Amino acid sequence: MTHSNRRTFGLTLVILGFAFLVLNGIDYILGWNQINSGVSIIGIMLVVIGSVLARTKKDIQQASQK
Repeated sequence: MTHSNRRTFGLTLVILGFAFLVLNGIDYILGWNQINSGVSIIGIMLVVIGSVLARTKKDIQQASQK
């Protein structure tokens, strides 16, 4: 997977994860109780995995130099 594709895929996962978290939050606030709480766990996992994938090569090199 090229760097550009990896970054795009990571950003897509982050956006999808945030969407799951927002949907679960709206469900909780409005009291619908239609969405399983596991959706929030999946959303958190997507955000974490996506943010790792979206890190640029430059960020990784800077972190390794410190």
